[in-house]
Amino acid sequence: MKTLVVMVGTMAVLLSFVVTSFAGSTTWKEIYAGACELNKTGNCVEALDRGHLAAQQAEQRFGANTINFAKSLDLVAEISRTQGDLAGAAHLYNRSLAIQEKILGPLHPRVIKTLCTLADLNAQQNRIFEARALYEKALAAAQKANRADDLVLIGPISGLAKLDKACGNHVQCRQHYEQILAICPRYTKYQPNLSALISETLQDLKEMSAVHAALVR
Repeated sequence: MKTLVVMVGTMAVLLSFVVTSFAGSTTWKEIYAGACELNKTGNCVEALDRGHLAAQQAEQRFGANTINFAKSLDLVAEISRTQGDLAGAAHLYNRSLAIQEKILGPLHPRVIKTLCTLADLNAQQNRIFEARALYEKALAAAQKANRADDLVLIGPISGLAKLDKACGNHVQCRQHYEQILAICPRYTKYQPNLSALISETLQDLKEMSAVHAALVR
Protein backbone atom coordinates (compact mmCIF):
# COMPACT_ATOMS: atom_id res chain seq x y z
CA MET A 1 0.00 0.00 0.00
CA LYS A 2 2.83 2.36 0.93
CA THR A 3 4.57 1.57 -2.35
CA LEU A 4 1.37 2.38 -4.27
CA VAL A 5 1.03 5.74 -2.52
CA VAL A 6 4.63 6.61 -3.36
CA MET A 7 4.12 5.63 -6.99
CA VAL A 8 0.93 7.74 -7.27
CA GLY A 9 2.71 10.68 -5.66
CA THR A 10 5.64 10.36 -8.05
CA MET A 11 3.32 10.20 -11.05
CA ALA A 12 1.49 13.30 -9.85
CA VAL A 13 4.75 15.22 -9.53
CA LEU A 14 5.87 14.10 -12.99
CA LEU A 15 2.51 15.05 -14.50
CA SER A 16 2.67 18.44 -12.83
CA PHE A 17 6.16 18.95 -14.23
CA VAL A 18 5.03 17.98 -17.74
CA VAL A 19 1.99 20.30 -17.62
CA THR A 20 4.10 23.16 -16.29
CA SER A 21 6.72 22.63 -18.96
CA PHE A 22 4.05 22.42 -21.66
CA ALA A 23 2.40 25.65 -20.51
CA GLY A 24 5.74 27.40 -20.48
CA SER A 25 6.68 26.33 -23.99
CA THR A 26 3.24 26.76 -25.61
CA THR A 27 2.84 29.71 -27.95
CA TRP A 28 0.17 32.36 -27.52
CA LYS A 29 -1.61 31.06 -30.61
CA GLU A 30 -1.86 27.57 -29.13
CA ILE A 31 -3.03 28.85 -25.76
CA TYR A 32 -5.64 31.07 -27.41
CA ALA A 33 -6.85 28.26 -29.67
CA GLY A 34 -7.09 25.94 -26.69
CA ALA A 35 -9.19 28.45 -24.78
CA CYS A 36 -11.51 28.86 -27.77
CA GLU A 37 -11.96 25.10 -28.05
CA LEU A 38 -12.68 24.72 -24.34
CA ASN A 39 -15.24 27.49 -24.60
CA LYS A 40 -16.94 25.78 -27.55
CA THR A 41 -17.24 22.52 -25.62
CA GLY A 42 -18.80 24.31 -22.65
CA ASN A 43 -15.84 23.97 -20.28
CA CYS A 44 -16.16 27.61 -19.20
CA VAL A 45 -14.10 27.48 -16.02
CA GLU A 46 -11.02 26.00 -17.68
CA ALA A 47 -11.60 28.14 -20.77
CA LEU A 48 -11.59 31.27 -18.61
CA ASP A 49 -8.31 30.26 -16.97
CA ARG A 50 -6.76 29.54 -20.36
CA GLY A 51 -8.16 32.81 -21.71
CA HIS A 52 -6.53 34.79 -18.91
CA LEU A 53 -3.27 32.99 -19.66
CA ALA A 54 -3.60 33.89 -23.33
CA ALA A 55 -4.13 37.55 -22.41
CA GLN A 56 -1.11 37.48 -20.12
CA GLN A 57 1.06 35.87 -22.79
CA ALA A 58 -0.14 38.31 -25.47
CA GLU A 59 0.61 41.33 -23.30
CA GLN A 60 4.07 40.04 -22.39
CA ARG A 61 5.11 38.87 -25.86
CA PHE A 62 3.42 41.40 -28.13
CA GLY A 63 2.47 44.36 -25.93
CA ALA A 64 -0.69 45.89 -24.51
CA ASN A 65 -1.53 47.78 -27.70
CA THR A 66 -1.71 44.85 -30.11
CA ILE A 67 -4.50 42.96 -31.84
CA ASN A 68 -3.44 39.69 -30.23
CA PHE A 69 -3.95 41.21 -26.79
CA ALA A 70 -7.30 42.69 -27.90
CA LYS A 71 -8.39 39.27 -29.22
CA SER A 72 -7.46 37.70 -25.89
CA LEU A 73 -9.48 40.31 -24.02
CA ASP A 74 -12.44 39.64 -26.31
CA LEU A 75 -12.26 35.93 -25.58
CA VAL A 76 -12.14 36.41 -21.81
CA ALA A 77 -15.01 38.90 -22.12
CA GLU A 78 -17.07 36.43 -24.14
CA ILE A 79 -16.57 33.67 -21.58
CA SER A 80 -17.32 36.06 -18.71
CA ARG A 81 -20.52 37.08 -20.46
CA THR A 82 -21.53 33.44 -20.84
CA GLN A 83 -21.05 32.97 -17.10
CA GLY A 84 -23.26 35.96 -16.34
CA ASP A 85 -20.57 38.50 -15.47
CA LEU A 86 -21.96 41.23 -17.72
CA ALA A 87 -20.18 44.12 -15.99
CA GLY A 88 -16.82 42.35 -16.15
CA ALA A 89 -17.37 41.48 -19.81
CA ALA A 90 -18.24 45.10 -20.64
CA HIS A 91 -15.07 46.33 -18.94
CA LEU A 92 -12.92 43.94 -21.00
CA TYR A 93 -14.69 44.79 -24.26
CA ASN A 94 -14.13 48.49 -23.57
CA ARG A 95 -10.41 47.85 -23.13
CA SER A 96 -10.34 45.86 -26.34
CA LEU A 97 -12.31 48.54 -28.19
CA ALA A 98 -9.79 51.23 -27.27
CA ILE A 99 -6.97 49.09 -28.69
CA GLN A 100 -8.91 48.23 -31.84
CA GLU A 101 -9.80 51.85 -32.56
CA LYS A 102 -6.18 52.88 -32.11
CA ILE A 103 -4.77 50.18 -34.40
CA LEU A 104 -7.55 49.57 -36.92
CA GLY A 105 -9.31 52.92 -36.92
CA PRO A 106 -12.90 53.74 -35.90
CA LEU A 107 -14.45 52.51 -39.17
CA HIS A 108 -13.09 48.96 -39.20
CA PRO A 109 -15.69 46.13 -39.19
CA ARG A 110 -14.11 44.60 -36.08
CA VAL A 111 -14.56 47.91 -34.22
CA ILE A 112 -18.18 48.12 -35.37
CA LYS A 113 -18.80 44.55 -34.18
CA THR A 114 -17.31 45.30 -30.75
CA LEU A 115 -19.46 48.42 -30.44
CA CYS A 116 -22.53 46.29 -31.13
CA THR A 117 -21.43 43.70 -28.57
CA LEU A 118 -21.04 46.42 -25.95
CA ALA A 119 -24.46 47.77 -26.90
CA ASP A 120 -25.93 44.27 -26.48
CA LEU A 121 -24.42 44.04 -22.99
CA ASN A 122 -25.91 47.39 -22.01
CA ALA A 123 -29.30 46.36 -23.38
CA GLN A 124 -29.15 43.14 -21.34
CA GLN A 125 -28.66 45.29 -18.25
CA ASN A 126 -31.57 47.58 -19.22
CA ARG A 127 -29.21 50.48 -19.86
CA ILE A 128 -31.24 51.55 -22.86
CA PHE A 129 -29.74 55.01 -23.44
CA GLU A 130 -26.18 53.68 -23.34
CA ALA A 131 -27.10 50.80 -25.64
CA ARG A 132 -28.74 53.12 -28.16
CA ALA A 133 -25.76 55.48 -28.17
CA LEU A 134 -23.40 52.58 -28.93
CA TYR A 135 -25.62 51.15 -31.68
CA GLU A 136 -25.90 54.59 -33.26
CA LYS A 137 -22.13 55.08 -33.07
CA ALA A 138 -21.65 51.71 -34.76
CA LEU A 139 -24.20 52.54 -37.45
CA ALA A 140 -22.60 55.93 -38.12
CA ALA A 141 -19.19 54.26 -38.48
CA ALA A 142 -20.59 51.62 -40.82
CA GLN A 143 -22.27 54.26 -42.99
CA LYS A 144 -19.18 56.45 -43.03
CA ALA A 145 -16.96 53.54 -44.04
CA ASN A 146 -18.98 53.40 -47.27
CA ARG A 147 -17.91 49.84 -48.02
CA ALA A 148 -19.22 47.88 -50.97
CA ASP A 149 -20.24 45.19 -48.46
CA ASP A 150 -23.13 46.88 -46.65
CA LEU A 151 -23.69 43.76 -44.57
CA VAL A 152 -21.68 45.55 -41.88
CA LEU A 153 -24.79 47.68 -41.33
CA ILE A 154 -26.88 44.72 -40.17
CA GLY A 155 -25.42 44.48 -36.66
CA PRO A 156 -26.24 48.01 -35.53
CA ILE A 157 -29.54 48.14 -37.44
CA SER A 158 -30.70 44.86 -35.85
CA GLY A 159 -29.71 46.14 -32.43
CA LEU A 160 -31.65 49.37 -32.89
CA ALA A 161 -34.66 47.41 -34.14
CA LYS A 162 -34.66 45.29 -30.98
CA LEU A 163 -34.44 48.37 -28.78
CA ASP A 164 -37.24 50.14 -30.62
CA LYS A 165 -39.43 47.05 -30.48
CA ALA A 166 -38.86 46.69 -26.73
CA CYS A 167 -39.63 50.38 -26.19
CA GLY A 168 -42.74 50.31 -28.36
CA ASN A 169 -41.30 52.58 -31.05
CA HIS A 170 -42.97 50.68 -33.88
CA VAL A 171 -42.45 53.28 -36.61
CA GLN A 172 -38.68 53.34 -36.10
CA CYS A 173 -38.63 49.57 -35.65
CA ARG A 174 -40.43 49.06 -38.97
CA GLN A 175 -37.91 51.32 -40.72
CA HIS A 176 -35.04 49.23 -39.36
CA TYR A 177 -36.75 46.01 -40.42
CA GLU A 178 -37.21 47.32 -43.95
CA GLN A 179 -33.49 48.13 -44.09
CA ILE A 180 -32.66 44.60 -42.97
CA LEU A 181 -34.91 43.12 -45.64
CA ALA A 182 -33.33 45.35 -48.27
CA ILE A 183 -29.79 44.17 -47.45
CA CYS A 184 -29.86 40.57 -46.25
CA PRO A 185 -31.37 38.74 -49.27
CA ARG A 186 -28.34 39.72 -51.37
CA TYR A 187 -26.01 37.80 -49.05
CA THR A 188 -27.91 34.62 -48.12
CA LYS A 189 -26.04 32.71 -50.84
CA TYR A 190 -22.79 33.33 -48.99
CA GLN A 191 -24.16 33.44 -45.45
CA PRO A 192 -27.13 31.05 -45.15
CA ASN A 193 -27.60 31.97 -41.48
CA LEU A 194 -29.07 35.29 -42.63
CA SER A 195 -32.18 33.41 -43.71
CA ALA A 196 -33.14 33.02 -40.06
CA LEU A 197 -32.83 36.78 -39.53
CA ILE A 198 -34.99 37.43 -42.59
CA SER A 199 -37.68 35.00 -41.35
CA GLU A 200 -37.62 36.52 -37.87
CA THR A 201 -37.88 40.03 -39.30
CA LEU A 202 -40.82 39.10 -41.53
CA GLN A 203 -42.59 37.47 -38.59
CA ASP A 204 -42.08 40.55 -36.42
CA LEU A 205 -43.40 42.79 -39.19
CA LYS A 206 -46.46 40.58 -39.52
CA GLU A 207 -47.13 40.75 -35.78
CA MET A 208 -46.64 44.51 -35.71
CA SER A 209 -49.07 44.94 -38.61
CA ALA A 210 -51.66 42.80 -36.81
CA VAL A 211 -51.32 44.87 -33.62
CA HIS A 212 -51.59 48.10 -35.60
CA ALA A 213 -54.71 46.84 -37.42
CA ALA A 214 -56.31 45.88 -34.11
CA LEU A 215 -55.62 49.33 -32.66
CA VAL A 216 -57.11 51.06 -35.70
CA ARG A 217 -60.36 49.11 -35.30
